[in-house]
Amino acid sequence: MSLLAFFYGVFHSTAHHILLSDHIDNNKLIGSVALFLVMGLSWAAVYLLILEINPNAILGIESASSWGENFSEMTYFSFVTLTTLGYGDYSPNSPLAEVFVYLEAITGVFYMAVVVSGLVNARKR
Repeated sequence: MSLLAFFYGVFHSTAHHILLSDHIDNNKLIGSVALFLVMGLSWAAVYLLILEINPNAILGIESASSWGENFSEMTYFSFVTLTTLGYGDYSPNSPLAEVFVYLEAITGVFYMAVVVSGLVNARKR
């Protein structure tokens, strides 16, 4: 849970600096990539919590005794979902996991749309 709180704090702070600045520079571009990465890691922490609640929530993932053992698999699952790449090896297997998977996919698409449009709009000023 503290991992999720940490990622939320980093996301909130970075989003504030990225989305509310008026000019584009290298820091804003790198920050928007970092924000995307933190978003994916945050969703991975959510999936770890879901796996704690229901060890069979994600097909293809065997729940380990500690969350750290599943972190890399959940990170992979998260980024595959966030980028709407699609699954071949893992898939949601419970209603709760399905809800969070489609919320993450929608978030990833909207993030790209908002960031790209924001960068284009800031460039025109």
